[in-house]
Amino acid sequence: MPAATLKVDTVATKTDPAVPATAAPRRRHMSPSISPGPLPTLVAPPPTPSADPLTIQQLQAYWQQMVEALRPDLPHLAEQLADRQLQIEDDDRFVIIVNNSYLDAEIRPHLIRMLTLLRRDSQHPLLNCRVQVVYPEHQAVPYTARDKYDTMLQQNPMLDNFKVLFPEVDL
Repeated sequence: MPAATLKVDTVATKTDPAVPATAAPRRRHMSPSISPGPLPTLVAPPPTPSADPLTIQQLQAYWQQMVEALRPDLPHLAEQLADRQLQIEDDDRFVIIVNNSYLDAEIRPHLIRMLTLLRRDSQHPLLNCRVQVVYPEHQAVPYTARDKYDTMLQQNPMLDNFKVLFPEVDL
């Protein structure tokens, strides 16, 4: 098998009659020239905002659809999200209100999937949300017998009559 030959142009010199004497010598490179060409665009164009902002009723309807879509894979989370209170913050942002940090931590890993479902169903590509933890107010618990009696008396004023009728019962 004959060896492959590579044809290389020779360097032009002053002795070559085809090249004028004032021109600089030309050289050809043996390595091929690789041009990168146009680079692919990796960033999608920004989505256009939707014309109509969501109402709370529409948001709740899309929320229920999202919960039902999550139910086969994440039944516990879907059950927790089913009765969540939602508030609209502005045109493309709403707030999920939860009552403890545990539920907040449960929602966060699945937030992207939830938003993807909501954006697809509602056709609002800029829809976004935040989770707000609102702790319920904690009432003081009475410890002494007198504090307990006063608390029960506030809830039921007829307790004073009960104490008069049955003096042997220690309240």
